[in-house]
Amino acid sequence: MRRNVDGAWSRDTFIKNGGARVAHFFGAMRTDLFGNPLEIADHVESILKGVRESAKAEGHDRIYIHGEKETERREASLVEGVTLDEGEWKMLDEYAEKFALEKLS
Repeated sequence: MRRNVDGAWSRDTFIKNGGARVAHFFGAMRTDLFGNPLEIADHVESILKGVRESAKAEGHDRIYIHGEKETERREASLVEGVTLDEGEWKMLDEYAEKFALEKLS
């Protein structure tokens, strides 16, 4: 029996009962060099849709695509501000003192 050894993306990378179907990633800035840009965008979106619709880990209701958490956190920070812990405040105070700057309040 021949075992499938083709590369796979994301959720299909690891095979039950061990083994992996590791694939490679490459980034292209000019996708038009690889074909019709709209068809490529549709294909990539179908892959992302497949990832998003995969079975979720217990206790989770969403699968994030690379960069989504950071983008959402940035958007929230621009509205709500950024929370700094005591150590970060101390570091900023030390820099202010070192460079003769006014301390933040």
